[in-house]
Amino acid sequence: YPKYAASVLAGIDLFRSSVGAGFPLFLTAFFRNLSIGRACSVLGGMSVAMIPIPFVLYRYGDKIRKRSQYAQA
Repeated sequence: YPKYAASVLAGIDLFRSSVGAGFPLFLTAFFRNLSIGRACSVLGGMSVAMIPIPFVLYRYGDKIRKRSQYAQA
């Protein structure tokens, strides 16, 4: 998607910065309410749940890109 690369990278950067700015707002309450052990377990579980994503994209990336109306031949 060379035509849209700058927009995609800007969107990713905006999302990452927003999450980074918002995380401290709820993180203190998150750790206070769940305790350190459970809060770390939740964050670790979310991380482990995301492990398959790169492998799925590697395996099915061609099919996903072929269905896109923005992909160039």
